[in-house]
Amino acid sequence: MNKLSIEMTHCYGKAGARVEFGNELFIAENAAGIIIDYKLYGKGAPSEGLKMQESVERIEELELAPELKYVVTDRGFDGNKHNEFLEKKGITSMVCPKSPARLAERLNEPLFRELQTRCD
Repeated sequence: MNKLSIEMTHCYGKAGARVEFGNELFIAENAAGIIIDYKLYGKGAPSEGLKMQESVERIEELELAPELKYVVTDRGFDGNKHNEFLEKKGITSMVCPKSPARLAERLNEPLFRELQTRCD
């Protein structure tokens, strides 16, 4: 299955601080858990959705994976323009919706549930 899973790692300040700051490491992995793309962002990093779009472009440009069929992310990547980007690329969005009602709908889809489940 040609699936792209995306995670974000934040570097935090002092323990117990309420505000995140520092660098962000964007990581994209395939269905087997192998990292196929990453980028370290400093201050002023773009939104999660734009990071996902940049990653898809890099992966396609460098031919790092067979044709992507799905992009699977958490709800931080959800947005109409990001889903439209994937649709134009012929990639099925398995982005976790921000809307609780839409999430309830998507959870009725067996493939969505399967791809959103992380097995270690």
